[in-house]
Amino acid sequence: MKCHEFKVTLDGIPEFSDDEIERVYEAGCEDATLLSRDGVSFVMFDREADSFLAAVSSAVRDVGRARLAARIARIDADDPADQPSAAAINAILEAATEMACSTTAGRQ
Repeated sequence: MKCHEFKVTLDGIPEFSDDEIERVYEAGCEDATLLSRDGVSFVMFDREADSFLAAVSSAVRDVGRARLAARIARIDADDPADQPSAAAINAILEAATEMACSTTAGRQ
């Protein structure tokens, strides 16, 4: 297995509370560092997995288990070789956000 380093940017949490930090670590993110800067929160991972996509998938699952009042806005890979996969993931995240926004707008 390889250690994959990447950053998960969260939208909706300007700064982590102590409770949120505890929930993230208890959800399985012991391999993460939580940072907040300029009103944006990040979860930096050093996650071991067979592939970059497997590492990101498990990290997203674990962040979801923390039940934060936020959405994942972006994934950034530290390794340039993983950037194409990160770009594909970000395109999916953007499309999902647009679909959610259009669905919400249609209900009003």
